[in-house]
Amino acid sequence: MDLVLNPKVKGEIEQFLNKPSHALLLVGPVGSGKNTLATYISANILDLSEEKLKHYPHFLTLEPDGPSISIDDIRKLHSFVSLKTPGTKSIRRIVVVQNAQTLTIEAQNSFLKLLEEPPADTLFIMTASDTNSLLPTVLSRVRRLNVLPPDRVKFNDYLQNKGYKVSDIERALNVSGGLPGLATAILEADEEHLLVSQIERAKQLISSTMFERLNEVNNLAKNKDELPTLLMAIRRVSRAMLTQAAEKHSQAEVRKWHSILSNVVRSEDLLGKNPQPKLLLTNLLIQF
Repeated sequence: MDLVLNPKVKGEIEQFLNKPSHALLLVGPVGSGKNTLATYISANILDLSEEKLKHYPHFLTLEPDGPSISIDDIRKLHSFVSLKTPGTKSIRRIVVVQNAQTLTIEAQNSFLKLLEEPPADTLFIMTASDTNSLLPTVLSRVRRLNVLPPDRVKFNDYLQNKGYKVSDIERALNVSGGLPGLATAILEADEEHLLVSQIERAKQLISSTMFERLNEVNNLAKNKDELPTLLMAIRRVSRAMLTQAAEKHSQAEVRKWHSILSNVVRSEDLLGKNPQPKLLLTNLLIQF
């Protein structure tokens, strides 16, 4: 698996591969490439190709089935790591816990037992977009690595060598803000990537009429769990439009998208204070 990595991140990964600990936490925003990086580290430690890793019986990916990872999920994990692994390598089993910030408190306390007394042959890799919801006791048991974006020029060259069109790359980098995971998902039209699907929805909302947008408010407000990602997607699209307007020296468009972007950021802040979703969305969408 070839990757373009931030030099600091590359150095920390090399150190970890040379001397791995029992638990690693990869922290970065949605689309930063945390899961790809977790796969890269796993494949290197187990000395497997990415394709073989998918079918390796002692490699497990645990991700939320719904809004959170429950204690039942962690109980199953306890059973998985209790199984014996063949071989003599120091690490023969890897568990990747994606979106660890969604672990319930009960699940974290159960998972903590594995972190405190990990099986000698097992490595836990956690990914998280933030650590605010993770218990201090969990954080104290893991080695943290902040996933930083790669150099934009080098990443651009990397994507061109992959065969993507220059115009598509520029659009993907603008929308993603240079985040490699999200940019790649956009280029590949990966609809399974939550943020990619929400970016498409954001584009549709922005390009529709005010009447069409307001008709969508009720449907959008019902899916409250998706609102943070939708607002993030609208923010990324708005920032890309602001960048495009600035490159064209269109002052009117710059002012328009700067105002919209400010309103989106304000809406994201308000969403964290538990407002009425319908009112929040209505106030935001009438401004496009």
